[in-house]
Amino acid sequence: MAASELRPAGQWAQQPGEPSLWFHRYSAFYLPQSPTSSRGRSVDEAYRRWRAREGTERHAREAPGLWHARARQWAWRTRASALDENLRVQHMAEERAAISAMYREVAEQAVQLRAAAYAQFRDRFVERHDGPAETLSASALISLFVKAVAIERQARGVSPEVMELVIRLSSMSDEELLDQYEAHVRRGEGDAARQRPP
Repeated sequence: MAASELRPAGQWAQQPGEPSLWFHRYSAFYLPQSPTSSRGRSVDEAYRRWRAREGTERHAREAPGLWHARARQWAWRTRASALDENLRVQHMAEERAAISAMYREVAEQAVQLRAAAYAQFRDRFVERHDGPAETLSASALISLFVKAVAIERQARGVSPEVMELVIRLSSMSDEELLDQYEAHVRRGEGDAARQRPP
């Protein structure tokens, strides 16, 4: 069987026409070998494992020619590599999903922390209610609020540098913004002129 004839999905599964005997030897003795060991998977090792399971000729070093021929015919190496790649991609997707879930959870916790800090600040200072003795001081509440916002922004992927730029730009007047834009355009034109061939 040529590698191009393998089923595109589930190449590691039993192929049409593949005898169950050889699929069993592939899946039970070849596939479980570590692909990251110094030798990787080998037909000889699969044969030795099969012999050990059968309890005969434990000293055999190499698989007979028939094992090698069937391994080539049924593309054991290609199919095992396809499974390894499938598992690697699946593992990466699971890792990305776990990291995304963690970031969402951290952001949600930061929002709750910010809301709790604001509620305590509002109850104590904005609405002029006397809070219980264990409430935080105004400076501690403000610090907590600022930290919660920073945690939320970081969890959502907004860098402190971007936030600093946004804050700086939002505090500029229209004239200052226009001056910044014109300076940027002049720098760009100067860079383009320097890059033109003579």
